Amino acid sequence: MASILLAICVSTPATAQVEDRQAMMDLVIQVQQLQDEVRMLTGMLEEQTMELENLSNRQRDQYLDLDQRITALRNPAPPLTTTGAAMTSGASNTYEQAVPQVREEAPEVRPALDTPSSVTGIATPDTQARDMALSPEAEKAAYDMAFQSLKEMKYADAASQFQSFLRAYPNSEYADNAQYWLGESYY
Repeated sequence: MASILLAICVSTPATAQVEDRQAMMDLVIQVQQLQDEVRMLTGMLEEQTMELENLSNRQRDQYLDLDQRITALRNPAPPLTTTGAAMTSGASNTYEQAVPQVREEAPEVRPALDTPSSVTGIATPDTQARDMALSPEAEKAAYDMAFQSLKEMKYADAASQFQSFLRAYPNSEYADNAQYWLGESYY
């Protein structure tokens, strides 16, 4: 009986030591898992930080671009003037009527004496008074007319109308779109 009691006393501490070792191993494994999880979360945090920084830079660039555009709209180019001949009332309803021809600066040529300006086509002071600045409404109407021709599949008409529009309004807010649709009209 003494031997049984001795065996029980000796085996009990050994069993406790094995259980303690197992618990210690479980704790080490848990610590390693937590360290791995912290590394993974740190990596995700760095990725999110970089993405946030990229988005912030992109937003700043878009803001600066928008600010430049608004500044450009506030300080428009000086208005262009048209010739009086382009706005005659007897002309047919064509695109050229909506897009007045831009007068180019040329050396002054004086007409012959007693020759009316309607014959020579040279602007005199009284015909210059009839010249008017290109209006935003005429600009929009010219673009819309060219775009309508494109929608109606009149590609040749649309191409010539977009070309006329771009000559008349090179700095228009619609110039980029007109250039694009001009290219599309060739297909």
